[in-house]
Amino acid sequence: MAVLLCLCGEPMGGSQVPCDSIVEIYTKEAIDAKIANNTDFVDLWDKNYTYWYCPRCKRLTITEDSTRHYYRSYSRIHENEHPSFEEVASWQEILFYRDREFYDAIEENDKIKVGEFVQKYPSRYLVRLSPDETKAFVFAPQDKAYLFTYVLDPKPDFEKLDGK
Repeated sequence: MAVLLCLCGEPMGGSQVPCDSIVEIYTKEAIDAKIANNTDFVDLWDKNYTYWYCPRCKRLTITEDSTRHYYRSYSRIHENEHPSFEEVASWQEILFYRDREFYDAIEENDKIKVGEFVQKYPSRYLVRLSPDETKAFVFAPQDKAYLFTYVLDPKPDFEKLDGK
């Protein structure tokens, strides 16, 4: 498995499977389409991007799978002024899972369907992505209380980061 350095310098990834630094992120629309087609869970993985979670700074970094190049990243912040869940409920819904949840589901039942997985492992957060994809607001599923925000980072200057 690949290792990626977060923008904060923390290594993410390695040979451990499941990987604590990898998360699976899907739009609700994509999941609903897989459920409607009775898709096997093993066919769910998105092969276009890998989503990395930094345990130190909590940043989400997205890399393109075909090239392994940086695509974008989001920093986790807490905003004192934020919308209520009701204000953003109509925005695109994002489902967020840890890599471990995927492996646990496969170990338990390698024939599980996407619909069964979503029922057994509900997303741990209510996430709404802004229409311009610059912010994701995260809420608790139980009471819809605001937890934190992910904000799109400016694209880094990799030459500067490499010391060139």
